[in-house]
Amino acid sequence: FELRKIVTTIETQNLEGLHHEGQFCRNPCPPGERKARDCTVNEDEPDCVPCQEGKEYTDKGHFSSKCRRCRLCDEGHGLEVEINCTRTQNTKCRCKPNFFCNSAVCEHCDPCTKCKHGIIEECTLTSNTK
Repeated sequence: FELRKIVTTIETQNLEGLHHEGQFCRNPCPPGERKARDCTVNEDEPDCVPCQEGKEYTDKGHFSSKCRRCRLCDEGHGLEVEINCTRTQNTKCRCKPNFFCNSAVCEHCDPCTKCKHGIIEECTLTSNTK
């Protein structure tokens, strides 16, 4: 029963550490790296290689042979780069000047309203002009 519980936990976390014969790497690759090959012996140490700086990242230890692609900030949707992507962190986007976003996960920003008869509140990154 205990072994089944451990295997189930590993399966739900990440199946990519599983070798074809059912062998697992002892440790995950660290953030910023990916597994270059499957472990051939149970409890083997993984052969890890760096993700491509500025193009890929991994922000947690993992058993995957792939890094994640960095997010692109779509200027056509009013976004710009706030923090560049590194091997250990995804790109962080923000609204360009004179744009705002009122949702928690911002996929696009809306242009701030230009008021003809005075402004009560200036447009901010999270709210429109009033």
